Order: sequence, then structure tokens, then C-alpha cells
Amino acid sequence: MSLEDSPTLGNDFQWEDNPELEESGPPKGQRTARIVIAALVIIGLILGGINFLQSDTGAQLAGKGSISGFAVNEADLPVAVEVFVVGHSIEVQSDDDGNFSLDGIPAGEQIIVIGYQGMGHEFPVSIIPGEDVSLGQVRVIETELPDEINVTP
Repeated sequence: MSLEDSPTLGNDFQWEDNPELEESGPPKGQRTARIVIAALVIIGLILGGINFLQSDTGAQLAGKGSISGFAVNEADLPVAVEVFVVGHSIEVQSDDDGNFSLDGIPAGEQIIVIGYQGMGHEFPVSIIPGEDVSLGQVRVIETELPDEINVTP
């Protein structure tokens, strides 16, 4: 059969008027389902991103590390201390056994202060991205405070 002899639709073909074929979009139930699914996907991506940033890989990419250790007094008994990073709002209170851990510390040279009985002891620390730097046992010195302070002008 040649091309000239093949059947054509030509102008003889017309679409029937059918209201079901009109482009009105998906039914209301499908639209609601699509919105709910899209919202769940977005929430999942946000939660996954937060989880990733809290992981070791995320900390390494963000250039942050952590420190840990435990504090004892001069008699080698565990004491509760307050630990913070100078220049940052990162701080923690140790437990009663003197154990402490700080996360999310920017990489590089940092000054860690361990506070005990109103005194602060500074420790220079090199923070490595994605790693925990162990300070090990930190000994703090107990001091006696005077009962009364006399200030003369």
C-alpha cells in the first residue's frame, strides 16, 4: 500500500463532547493525598539532614569535634564541675562522678575552662573535626574562701 492509498483521519475525525475527558485536574482526594505525601517527604528530608549533621561524618564536614574527660579533686575523688569553651556558648555540667562530654566544638585551638568552687582552670585543647579529644583525668584544686572579706577604701 502506498502512502497516497493509506487511510487518514483528515477532517472527518472529531472528539466527542465528554465532560469526563475535560482537564479539570485530579479529584480532591488525590490532591489531598499528594499534599500529605509531599509534606511527609519534606519532613523526612529535614529530619534526615538534622540526623546527618549530628553524626560523626556531619561533624567532620562541619568542622566540629568533641572533648570528654572526668574531674577529680586533690584526693583523687570525683567532683562535679562546670565545663565550657571560651568564646562560644558551649557548656556542660559534669555528673556526680566528674564525667563530662562537650559536643559541637569548632575545630582548631580552643580554650576549655573547668570551673570548680568558684575557680576556673584553663586548658588549651586542639579540636580535631569529627573526633573526640579525651582530656582524661583532670585534677582541680580546692580552695578555701574566707568567711568575710574586708575591703578598705
